[in-house]
Amino acid sequence: MKNPVFNTNNWQSGRGQSIFSNSLGKTQTEGYWIQDAWDFHHDWNFTFGGRLESWHAYDGVNTSTVVVNGTPELRTVNQTDKSAFRFSPKAKLTWTPMEQIRIGAAIGQAFRFATASELFQTTTVGTGATATSVNGNPNLRPEDALASELSGEYFIDKGRLRLSLFQERVKNAIFSQTGLITNPLTNITSQATFISNVGEIDTYGIEFSGEKADAVIKGLDIMGNFTWVDSRINSNAAADAAAAALGQTAANPNAAVPSTGKHQPRLPTWRANAVVTYRANDNLSASVNVRYSSGQFGQLNNTDTNGFAYTGLTSYVVADLIAKYRITKQLTAIAGINNVNNEKYWIFHPFPQRTYFAQMRFNY
Repeated sequence: MKNPVFNTNNWQSGRGQSIFSNSLGKTQTEGYWIQDAWDFHHDWNFTFGGRLESWHAYDGVNTSTVVVNGTPELRTVNQTDKSAFRFSPKAKLTWTPMEQIRIGAAIGQAFRFATASELFQTTTVGTGATATSVNGNPNLRPEDALASELSGEYFIDKGRLRLSLFQERVKNAIFSQTGLITNPLTNITSQATFISNVGEIDTYGIEFSGEKADAVIKGLDIMGNFTWVDSRINSNAAADAAAAALGQTAANPNAAVPSTGKHQPRLPTWRANAVVTYRANDNLSASVNVRYSSGQFGQLNNTDTNGFAYTGLTSYVVADLIAKYRITKQLTAIAGINNVNNEKYWIFHPFPQRTYFAQMRFNY
């Protein structure tokens, strides 16, 4: 990663002059994977394996402009190199008591290491001599996820039904969040992005999905799924204590609200999706897709209750229509309407309302 920011006399057309800030850093991951499957009985299978990872973060440098006695100066911090080794095991037991039924139980552990941007990226708040730099977090620990699933599948003619019960426990979840920071020199409050570890997040859920080709009539395909999830922050004591110590501000009166016990951000409790496709012949098809998501939060402490604003998240129900006609083997005409019901919703920013589109696709 290399991210220099230059001073300039004209931000629109001027050329970069002296360095204002810079972020440098590299990460490298090597992985070794092994897996085997054992059919120890005619209707039983045991699959197991693991991944060994070697991770390195190095050459991290943060340079920023600070004001000393009224004079801007460059300050450079050389971050400490880091290395880590992790082994991620997995296993799945599958039972097929009859041709139409398959039952599985799986468990696995996985680690995610921080990226160069998460470790070393610099965010600048403010401009000119009073600017404040907020660095990435070079002390991030790797995420440690332990996940399990119990699933059942029922196979029907040209189709399948699947039910899944799942659980995930993530320790040291790496989380990016936009918050407010106040420049101590100007008392001006601006937005900045912070990267931190969340102590522990526990997730439980159920998912049901199904698909069927030639349903009711020939050429009519149906597929869909719905998911219910309860994901909570079980432990985030260090961050909660730091937030309480800083206290609330006029710009952010909810800054000291604790995050422990709150919902995991950016994960809706309910989601559903349904697609119906009709294939009139080999050349002509039309589809209807309906998507639903319940509301969700963007902040760790769930205080962002108004989703209809920038960085906000709202619930939505959106329907899309699309038709395809293959003119020749290489040429296909496509037309459709996205967001037919003209839903107004936000996912960090406002999403487009009813949109018409048409295109010609050529494959060679």
